[in-house]
Amino acid sequence: MLACSQRMLACSQRMLGSFSADAIRCYRCQRNPLLPSESCDYPQGLPTGSPRQEISLDFPSFETMNPNSSPPTQIVPIAMPGTHEKFLSFFQGQGIARDTHILDVGAGHGAFTKRLHEMGYQVSACDLFPEEFHYPEVECRKVDITQAFPYADNSFDMAIAIEVSEHINDHETFFCEMSRILKPGGILYLSTPNILSLKSRFRFLFSGFYYSFKPLDLHNYNGLQHVAARTLDQYNYIAIKQGFGKASYEIDREQSTSRWLLLFLGPWLWLLKQMKRIPQGHNDRKLLLGRLLFLAFTNQKNP
Repeated sequence: MLACSQRMLACSQRMLGSFSADAIRCYRCQRNPLLPSESCDYPQGLPTGSPRQEISLDFPSFETMNPNSSPPTQIVPIAMPGTHEKFLSFFQGQGIARDTHILDVGAGHGAFTKRLHEMGYQVSACDLFPEEFHYPEVECRKVDITQAFPYADNSFDMAIAIEVSEHINDHETFFCEMSRILKPGGILYLSTPNILSLKSRFRFLFSGFYYSFKPLDLHNYNGLQHVAARTLDQYNYIAIKQGFGKASYEIDREQSTSRWLLLFLGPWLWLLKQMKRIPQGHNDRKLLLGRLLFLAFTNQKNP
């Protein structure tokens, strides 16, 4: 989930016969999914009968290009398709007590906040654009996660940041503040694109950009672009420096492309392993095949 609303701008079904394809842009990747030359990094679905219906897009929300139109009030996930469901399944498998106080970082519309609240957890929320938060049962405070958080020390048992960390460069401040506001033994959960998958490595080899990353708009600083492609090793380095333990991790699902690549590259990886030519930390099966990483860091600061 991102700090602000990343919605797909599109025309309604009845307008599709007369609108200009140049009139819409994805809030996430700033591309136009209706143009053959520009594919969106977050494909989900366009309305039936659209010029590129075959792409099978299904964006979570739509609005017209009218600048005076009101923002949508529906509470929808602002994340890649299936991310919330997969993360929720992962979260529920951790056996977390219902009296846990959780901070939802980059809460967006409030979709995951709503789920946590309805499950009985004590939930707080923060976002760079709290006006986009639509779940009235929980207060959403304005927070720039690259600066100090407006919470006292040891305020939370847990913090969750779904699809946030790839949008910032200053991870030192972020992890430092997380350590401060989390209680000793508290847990920080992150989800982020897995740039270590074989699909991502193959993409980088030929394009210079990892999976879920693209050339940056060098004059756009609205926080919507993916600006930080970090490996698990780099996240661990920063987290340990700021008082956390080494991350445990899980993936949302295996990428079919990465599985096919493993069939061809697996023997070479095995051979290089035997020759001790490459470190093995980044060649775990989950890292080679996973689409998203779910990382869990335990706060190890002294009480």
